Amino acid sequence: MNIILDFDSTLIQAESLDILAAICNRSEAIQEEIKHIANLGMVGEISIQESLSQRIKLINASTSDLNELIVKLISFISPSIEALTDFKSIFPKNCYLVSGGFLEYIMPVCKRIGFLESNIFANQFVLNDDNIIDFNRNLPIAQNMGKVKVLNELKLSRPIYMIGDGYTDLETKLQGSVDVFIAYTETVYRNAIVNKADEVCSDFYEIVKLIKDND
Repeated sequence: MNIILDFDSTLIQAESLDILAAICNRSEAIQEEIKHIANLGMVGEISIQESLSQRIKLINASTSDLNELIVKLISFISPSIEALTDFKSIFPKNCYLVSGGFLEYIMPVCKRIGFLESNIFANQFVLNDDNIIDFNRNLPIAQNMGKVKVLNELKLSRPIYMIGDGYTDLETKLQGSVDVFIAYTETVYRNAIVNKADEVCSDFYEIVKLIKDND
């Protein structure tokens, strides 16, 4: 058995790039536009590449902003994550983090929780000096059906559970890369995702109980 988790609005109770925009003192109008673009990507109305590209340009951050972001993200870790980290027969060896977010801030947060570095997969920023200007489009996670590609390359043993809040998480089930898709609703409830999920859970206690009951 293997468990795959999303990061934003799943492992943490926030959207990382929204927080980064606030750290960079972007106007309220720009912050709302960033949230709107993120939601379009989450429900599958625009590609994840287009969503990331537009948001990175609007945020216009530098690497010096990331330390503050990491501190804030740690404070947004779901309190119920203890249910997963106490699930010793699964965590950390059989738990993977696969996110369309960015390794530069996801890695330190996930390692703090106890994830293995080798089990963390995410996008990477492209820099011009210290300015974040784009993302590495050559990584499998950065491409169409990126999470599907990452999971197919991993060739994990079945059953595989996918836990997330967005379309790219649901996509892994639609493409047959996982056996069960659990819509995670603790932070955000997306009808378009929930309606197509195999299961719906609002915290990690529910997830661990569900997985144990099905084992």
